[in-house]
Amino acid sequence: MNSSWPHRTHFSSDLLLTHLWNYERNPKLANIIAYVPAQKLSIAQFSREVTRIEDDMDNTEVKGWLTKISAVQKGKGTPWALRVFSARAEEVNHTFPGLTQAHCRNVGCVNGIALVDTDVTISTVDGTRRPSVLYRAIHGGQPHGGIISRLGHGSDAVFFHHHLRRHLSWISREPSPFLSATTDFQKAVRVACIYVAKGYEDVQIVEFRTGGAGWDHKKHRMWEPRSLVKRLSPEDDHDYFDKEFLIEHSIPKESITDRYIWNEDKKQLDPSGDNLDYAKNVQRNRKRMKEKRRKEAKKAKEAKERRMKRKAEEEAEKKRQEVQSDETNDLMKKRPAEGLGDAEEQEQEKRPRKRYKVGQKLTYKSRN
Repeated sequence: MNSSWPHRTHFSSDLLLTHLWNYERNPKLANIIAYVPAQKLSIAQFSREVTRIEDDMDNTEVKGWLTKISAVQKGKGTPWALRVFSARAEEVNHTFPGLTQAHCRNVGCVNGIALVDTDVTISTVDGTRRPSVLYRAIHGGQPHGGIISRLGHGSDAVFFHHHLRRHLSWISREPSPFLSATTDFQKAVRVACIYVAKGYEDVQIVEFRTGGAGWDHKKHRMWEPRSLVKRLSPEDDHDYFDKEFLIEHSIPKESITDRYIWNEDKKQLDPSGDNLDYAKNVQRNRKRMKEKRRKEAKKAKEAKERRMKRKAEEEAEKKRQEVQSDETNDLMKKRPAEGLGDAEEQEQEKRPRKRYKVGQKLTYKSRN
């Protein structure tokens, strides 16, 4: 255990049940956290899917596009750039001053995510809805001990919606400016079981306060993902977003009050082992499906390669036959007369070509 972390008290099953009620159940402890007013932010809103830009060139609702860029090193930043139509540049720049000059280059692009609005207002979690304590499952494979976002900084008004959608998608590998946490201790246990089932080391559940020492509420903004999703892209809404909160940028180290280490406390965290068994079954099924898709993709690739090879062989044979036919035609044109053998033909080719008088040309009725 890292000595720089707050001291963790070992606990019994009864103490664990007490933690499940957390500090929100105790008004005296809840009042320790100072009231945090909501912050409002005007952000850009994007469509849900990557589409062909040419299909929406006449769509007056589209103001610009997020397009993929290759200059960003994988896992080190947001691999997208905003490109704005010249007719919309003034409008977008008015909402986000200096953005078009700082981020956009007018280059050709095929696909992108459409920018559909530049003035959608969202709000952080205020004091009336703000939980006093949250739990977050972490593992040894996460950078910065799992308490600093993978992106290494917060989001901004332009990329907030994009960052949110990518963060809430389990299949996305883009670095996120958010850290997920929950008021539901059992939900944190289930996430920890998923990490264990995936083979991660040093799985823990961190308990932390949402205010007090270390908190800068302009930097460590707290968001409620379900309310954001309902506002920005209702099609992405799911029940499992309940009791989940997002912390932007990082969790202040000073706010951590406890942590539960899986290898030491698993008998108390998951007494029956049902959560871990379920997580392992899910991972086994996912591995089987992944292996099945891999084999199907391999077969499809091999079949495509066979078709390509067969097509290339057919084209080569066709070309060979055409060349052979042309050579035969050229040879026939060179033959001086029928009935000559190869030796005679070669000899005939070697002889000098002389003109001989062999008589007058005859017609059907000669006049001579």
